[in-house]
Amino acid sequence: MVVRKRAVRIFLDSSVIFAAVISSSGGSFRLLTESKTRNLKLYVTRYVIEEVDRALVVKYQEMQSTFQYYLRNLPFLIIKNPSAHLVLKYINIVSQEDAPIIAASLKSRADYLLTFDRKHFLNNKTLAKIKLPFSIMTPGDFIQKHFL
Repeated sequence: MVVRKRAVRIFLDSSVIFAAVISSSGGSFRLLTESKTRNLKLYVTRYVIEEVDRALVVKYQEMQSTFQYYLRNLPFLIIKNPSAHLVLKYINIVSQEDAPIIAASLKSRADYLLTFDRKHFLNNKTLAKIKLPFSIMTPGDFIQKHFL
């Protein structure tokens, strides 16, 4: 009898998706493209998708078709944006723009929140003191921990 391990649940910050779209050689791209074979569930919200879209319009408009291709062909699980009530719980811990990311990570029951945002997530001492039910790390750190 084969016992299948539960899929690892990952909430992706917009910075990770943005990095995957603009570079096919980094850890973010590898994470997205190997997610099916490595039994990873990738969660995002419309809020995250809109953040990526806005950033691409400003910086890399020519990459928007790549982003749309990823949305259609990669196994993103798009969940509803978290409630304002849940977001407000984190508004004084991270920036107003990032509180929905923490709230959505909780809502998705993520095991990990992957991000490149050092200021608001990775090096946030106040956030580190809270007992969150998920780990926050970069895609590279996740790959080193789980892919090797």
